[in-house]
Amino acid sequence: TDIVTLSNGLRVTNFNSPHEFKFEDGTILPGRTPEEVEWSKVDMHPEVVSTDNGFSTVVMRPEMSDNAEWLIAYWSGRHLHFQRTIDIVITPLPVLIAMAKTHNQGNLLDSPFRTGVLVDRVNKILSIDKFCTVESTYVPPETNGKLYDGDLFTPLHEDRG
Repeated sequence: TDIVTLSNGLRVTNFNSPHEFKFEDGTILPGRTPEEVEWSKVDMHPEVVSTDNGFSTVVMRPEMSDNAEWLIAYWSGRHLHFQRTIDIVITPLPVLIAMAKTHNQGNLLDSPFRTGVLVDRVNKILSIDKFCTVESTYVPPETNGKLYDGDLFTPLHEDRG
């Protein structure tokens, strides 16, 4: 498991992306091996929601796999219980969305799991001091603005109009 230390002292690792991450201070976080990526992926459940205009629109609904849950427990333990050996786990957005469905917002905010924030979009350079998470009230596009609380399938309000 690769852990890099950024110039500001933050210790960062890669959850399960095959891509390397470049930070604004020049630090490079290596990508995971194909075997690691395959082992730790979330379960994606596609649903066709529209077939207008000659193409299909598919909504991907990520759900935690057992292996992804194990990896979350592993990195959470390293973050919280072992003298904070890790500060940030760069985590793909589908994993964060699945986590928001499974874990409450407080757990996400207290966890090390974040996506990177680009400071240079063309060269794909990440900030060393800004990281992003998702809210547990994530509103997927297929809801037409209806609010959902944590579980994407449990509406809080049927109509906000």
